[in-house]
Amino acid sequence: MGSASAIHSLQHKVTDLQSRLSPSEHLVDTLNDLALELWRTDLLRALGVAWEARTLARLLNYHKGAVTSLVRLSWIHLQIGEFATAVLEAHEAKYFAERLEDYVLVLNALYTIAAAYQFAQEFKKAEVVWLEMLDIARAHKDRAREADYLVDLGIVYEDMGHYQAAFDMTLRGKDLYAKLNDNRLALALNNIAEILTKMGCHDEALSWAEESLTHLDPEWVVWWANFLLTKGAILVDQQEYALARPCLDESLKLNLMPGGRKHLAARALMEIATVELARNNIPAAIDALERAEDLAAEVNSRAVQADVQQAIARLHIRARDWDGADKYHDRYLGHKFRMGIERMEKQTSLMRLAAEVERQRPVWTQQSPCHA
Repeated sequence: MGSASAIHSLQHKVTDLQSRLSPSEHLVDTLNDLALELWRTDLLRALGVAWEARTLARLLNYHKGAVTSLVRLSWIHLQIGEFATAVLEAHEAKYFAERLEDYVLVLNALYTIAAAYQFAQEFKKAEVVWLEMLDIARAHKDRAREADYLVDLGIVYEDMGHYQAAFDMTLRGKDLYAKLNDNRLALALNNIAEILTKMGCHDEALSWAEESLTHLDPEWVVWWANFLLTKGAILVDQQEYALARPCLDESLKLNLMPGGRKHLAARALMEIATVELARNNIPAAIDALERAEDLAAEVNSRAVQADVQQAIARLHIRARDWDGADKYHDRYLGHKFRMGIERMEKQTSLMRLAAEVERQRPVWTQQSPCHA
């Protein structure tokens, strides 16, 4: 799961394979595996490795390796904000994966397409793709992927505000992970905790959050940081501030480390600000929110930026500083407006890309996967 040991092992294997007299398909596969591990910690390096795999696969006329690298590239491009490139690559990868009759590659390409719909808040379209993926996984009796897609559907329903459906779907995924003894059980447990929090069931949510931590490999630092934030936020909701603060501090520390998630660090700081407000420590609350604002701006997370501006505006209202409240409320509205524009841009892009995919199909038909 992007662990340092897995990355080190794969990098060592790549170096060994590159030292041999001639490149091999095994080297392509290893580069593709390394790109998959790296994207969680170093997107630019992951991008370079995926391009290297694609170039070598083309040179070797290795079709499966070429399509796998295209799947990797589409996902990485989506993560770095190259939305249109990612979607077009994913459709191209899906087309060639279908020609290779490789259902796993088809599913991996569809994964990027479904995620792109979610990024554009086209939740009903995302739901259709996840359900298609669920059907494919079941048809191939791939229970692990079936569990994955149940949990992913839960996230779609959560985003839509359908919390009972999200809970039911994620619970089914959790049960399947448990039967398979799959380590992603921890993720499903944490997701259930987050859903229950949104349903207002804080005591039950805390129980699930604590259980998620007992199933989590300590080496998965990014997940630890996320899960601790979930637990800390639930404790804040319960006004258990003394218990919440150590969870939030540790989550913040881990998310500020290399490979951490700065937007989650900003979320942790917002929860810390709530704790400081409860203690009537206004300067510390302001400091936490200002740090959150800087982190959110650094990673261009508009959703977090909007929430931070709203929180700062409320602080100024509490202090009866109406001018300050108006200023930050205007900034909040500005971020929300920009989020709406970006959402419409993505939705418009998806419509254009649907037409482009249809134009490209005859071209792809004339090509092999290695010369796309």
